[in-house]
Amino acid sequence: IERSPIFKSVDEEYKEKLKAAACLKTYAPGDKIIEEGGLTADVFLICTGKVQITADVAGQEIVLAELLPGEIIGEVAVVTGVARTSTATAVEPVEVIAFPEYMMLEMMNNNPKVKELLMRMVEERAMDAISKSIF
Repeated sequence: IERSPIFKSVDEEYKEKLKAAACLKTYAPGDKIIEEGGLTADVFLICTGKVQITADVAGQEIVLAELLPGEIIGEVAVVTGVARTSTATAVEPVEVIAFPEYMMLEMMNNNPKVKELLMRMVEERAMDAISKSIF
């Protein structure tokens, strides 16, 4: 949690609450952490490994990003309330901390800085995805 800029502005008491609600998950190479179109809304903090983010654009799989430890995945579904917009696949053995949607929503509602950071992250990733799907 300490590695991610999203959690830096969260007080220690709330970090402990997050840790109590979170669970550690492991994935083998090729495992899907998130599937495009899925209705789950947990947010994942990558602890170890590399995760590839892809999206289906006009029937073609486009690689949007490769994310490393300290980065967040799954934030779009929490911020927007829509189904998953991309697939996150483990490229190598991956460990993530999964945060339940309700905890992330509560954190966003109680901490404007976290909400701002997550919204900015969603916007930046959307712009990046658009640029990669056009060209």
